[in-house]
Amino acid sequence: MTPVDERVATNQRRWEEMTELHLVTYRVEERDAVGQFSLKPFEPAELGSVEGLRICHLQCHLGENSFALIQLGAAEVVGLDFSARSVEVASMRAQRLGLGDRVRFVQATVEDAAGVVADTFDGVYTSWGVLSWLPDIDGWARTVRHLLRPGGWLYLAETHPYACALRWVSYPYGGSAAVFDDSQGDYTSAEATFEHPESWSWNHGVGEVVTALAKAGMRIEWLHEHPVVAWHLSDEEHLVARADGMWEAPGSTLPLSYSLSAVRP
Repeated sequence: MTPVDERVATNQRRWEEMTELHLVTYRVEERDAVGQFSLKPFEPAELGSVEGLRICHLQCHLGENSFALIQLGAAEVVGLDFSARSVEVASMRAQRLGLGDRVRFVQATVEDAAGVVADTFDGVYTSWGVLSWLPDIDGWARTVRHLLRPGGWLYLAETHPYACALRWVSYPYGGSAAVFDDSQGDYTSAEATFEHPESWSWNHGVGEVVTALAKAGMRIEWLHEHPVVAWHLSDEEHLVARADGMWEAPGSTLPLSYSLSAVRP
């Protein structure tokens, strides 16, 4: 097992508490009662068919998108997350939804994911608020490659680091500087309070992400930038909610998110 960076351990502790909050703010019981899950609007077309594929969902949190991938036709999904409570909740949900034979969840840091799973997949899927919690983007890229069979693909959808730096002036563009935050509140509830609010984040630039994947031996297939994002970014009224659940700055074409695909040759 890779020695855990103390900053990652701090984030892990924060996410244990965030999981309890998200059980409420994600309306988990209501969503499971309906039993229908979907990816963000532009994702299915970009992914293409996943029918019959084995997919690793890296940094899966409560498993929402793991279930969505199954409903799109994936044969098996293995979700990984560093939060023990998130994995516990996601596993419980899989059983409740009758998907326990096709979805399983494993606790592991990104650094240890490949060793813990000890398997390879047709695809690695990861999205929305995942990379900012990682100090080592090169290590992340190596993990992605190790999780893939030859010819296997990565799909990433993420908040654009440019948009993050623009929204918070003190938030640097690029992952060389770690940003410490001990403020209360959460992206699902500004009023939320935590016993351990401390966290570290890194605003990895798009160029850094692409370069890390190339260094790891991945071939970039495409990169798309989008004028929409999956969350409101800040409490200020710069963005408005769309009918499809995404957020946008009306009239602006500046990128708020990006997605990319890469393949292990």
